[in-house]
Amino acid sequence: MHYEMEELIPIVGRLAEKYTANESTSVTYEKAEQLMGAVLYCIHEAERQGPQEGDASGNIEGASDRHPLTVTEKKLSAKQAYEAGAACVEQKTRKALKLYHEILPEFQSYENECLYDTFVKGLPEFFKWYDVKFQPQNTILTMDYPVLKDISGLSGIDKVYAFIKCIRLEQRFLKKFPRSYVAEILEQYACGIIRNMESGGTDSEIGGAHSAEGDQDSSETPHVDENDAFYEYSRKDIMENLCEIVFISVILHILARKPLSEPIFLESEHALLEEMCFQKELPEIRERLRDAAEVLFEQYDNEHAEDKEITKKSRTGRELSEYLSGTIDGLAARLKTAADCGTIRNLI
Repeated sequence: MHYEMEELIPIVGRLAEKYTANESTSVTYEKAEQLMGAVLYCIHEAERQGPQEGDASGNIEGASDRHPLTVTEKKLSAKQAYEAGAACVEQKTRKALKLYHEILPEFQSYENECLYDTFVKGLPEFFKWYDVKFQPQNTILTMDYPVLKDISGLSGIDKVYAFIKCIRLEQRFLKKFPRSYVAEILEQYACGIIRNMESGGTDSEIGGAHSAEGDQDSSETPHVDENDAFYEYSRKDIMENLCEIVFISVILHILARKPLSEPIFLESEHALLEEMCFQKELPEIRERLRDAAEVLFEQYDNEHAEDKEITKKSRTGRELSEYLSGTIDGLAARLKTAADCGTIRNLI
């Protein structure tokens, strides 16, 4: 709902009084602009509170299909909308902090510095300095670790809460596999990047590399000149989404009918996948990948078939499917390009 400036200025004025502890309503232009931003953020929060108070896919946990009336439907005044939105911001901040503390005890970064620095070091700083009342629109953190959901249009607690929910899904997925298995996949991915650097590979070739050559032992790493820091790269240095790397590896194993216990692709398996992708058009490759993903998530749900919380577990499976399946289109394009160029071994 659109509110005229005449309705908003009094709210900003009252907020300025609280900011100056009722000593003055006079603040700098920059501060007034910040407070106006806070008011608009809260009003927008009130407008979107119904479908947004849910999980990473937009579903409301434990709620019925009927959402609360929006600001537009209730036809609230600007003051009422601001107050409702401010309450939503406070509630969402508490929920985000609660969820963070639920994840933290068993959180695994797999020694990846980007993920660890963002989640373990960065988020506590956010909650420490986040100004719910006077600057709720400030995200504070850059959140360098990339998640697989587009949260670029969000700010403040909306962005942080969405980020934490994405991490929750990723942790649930990664913990389906032994920690050593995930670490091995990530290390092979890092080795693949080194190989591409040494061979002068392009960014597109590097984009999907996450496995060593078929005749290389998984415990070995490529020869690295100790004086050349450019090639000193391991899983701790990866700046990409770890969950996507593991997901792609698992999907390609399913596609190649290769046991997950054998993380390294053999030369014959490279040739098999290359021939398969070379002969098929992009839509067909995409469909094969989606079928493989469906097999994976069906297995995830079946593992909880006797669980008392079967409904909740099934929902988690659907959330993971929606969250991870967005990577399939890009993977299909990379596989097709690599197969046509005869360089698929650089991707897996």
